[in-house]
Amino acid sequence: MLDPIIALRRVVTLDPHETVRVDFVLGVTETREAALALVEKYHNPRMADRALDLAWTHSQVTLRHLNATEAEAQLYARLAGPLIYANPARRASPGVLLANRRGQSGLWSYGISGDAPIVLLRISDAAKIELVQQLIQAHSYWRMKGLAVDLVILTDDVSVYRQALHEQVISLVASGIEAQMLDKPGGIFVRRLEQVANEDRVLLQAVARLVLGDDLGTLAEQLERPGNPEPLIPALSPTRSPFRDLQPAAPLARRELIFHNGLGGFTPDGREYVITLQPGQVTPAPWVNVLANPFFGTVVSESGGAYTWVENCHEFRLTPWNNDPVSDTSGEAFYLRDEQTGQFWSPTPLPAHGTTPYVIRHGFGYSVFEHTEHGIASELTVYVALDAPVKFAALKLRNLSGRPR
Repeated sequence: MLDPIIALRRVVTLDPHETVRVDFVLGVTETREAALALVEKYHNPRMADRALDLAWTHSQVTLRHLNATEAEAQLYARLAGPLIYANPARRASPGVLLANRRGQSGLWSYGISGDAPIVLLRISDAAKIELVQQLIQAHSYWRMKGLAVDLVILTDDVSVYRQALHEQVISLVASGIEAQMLDKPGGIFVRRLEQVANEDRVLLQAVARLVLGDDLGTLAEQLERPGNPEPLIPALSPTRSPFRDLQPAAPLARRELIFHNGLGGFTPDGREYVITLQPGQVTPAPWVNVLANPFFGTVVSESGGAYTWVENCHEFRLTPWNNDPVSDTSGEAFYLRDEQTGQFWSPTPLPAHGTTPYVIRHGFGYSVFEHTEHGIASELTVYVALDAPVKFAALKLRNLSGRPR
């Protein structure tokens, strides 16, 4: 482990064919005395068995109240995952998300606050009303477990009697265990599709964490269905063999540095810290530069590893960051690729280290990465706007190979 931990160990010796049972109990109390009392109580294995029996009894009471099976309860529990932690595979397609131009206030005219996770179901076939019944049941299950969810049902009746399906869904809700939650916060909202403007349909799909439809199969099938993957980058078919650099890379220009430690040092005017990394060389720990204005910023290390935030560097990260004092895992990356040969590398030491040295210059408000690989010189400058939440990464390329690239 890289960070301090508390480790508990219990040594168990097993003779041949012997069985040993280990109960691992976690708890928390306000006082030491209460904690010791719980330890004493649950030290007896029979108390652990009793706790499990009571849990089983409670689950059976819950299932009978919902008139649900164990398999259905497990399905509803799995559906709760993407409601708590948004999963792109369960949401609308990226195209729908990009097409949305409205905010949370656009939901208010439909009685939906937008404060709770949203499940969106579109139904047009009365023969598949069982899907509505399952989601009403799931909504009640989530509510009993303390998870507030807004279930939005859009009815799209294509029959001559346009209100038949809508009234059937309303009747189903009103006659069931969730009747009191109709049009209530954290409840069930039934709306006719034709009465929802197109831009609001896009909004509902964009904000919903679960997007379901009666044309996509059963609830279990929709949960198992793979999401909408982003278009893949077309596979590259090299048309030439990899270039061989006929001339070795020019040696790096000598730099006058002060307080040099073998890897880096300050320029004489003190305005930049210059790091030179030969192939296979790394700094003993990430040497970083913090680039920020009062409400937006980024951290950039000598390897090119970075993460960006807005307003609060801990709570509102825009790209991933790992609390690791040794390794330098980045949430942002750049690659360069020769489209004829398929050779690729990064303008920064990570993630795709080249075969020649890198020069990194940390300055006040900017960082610069200099590198030359396979006849292509690159200079990547990273900085943040002084008065806007914008991060710039300016990449300059220069062809030194003497042939079109």
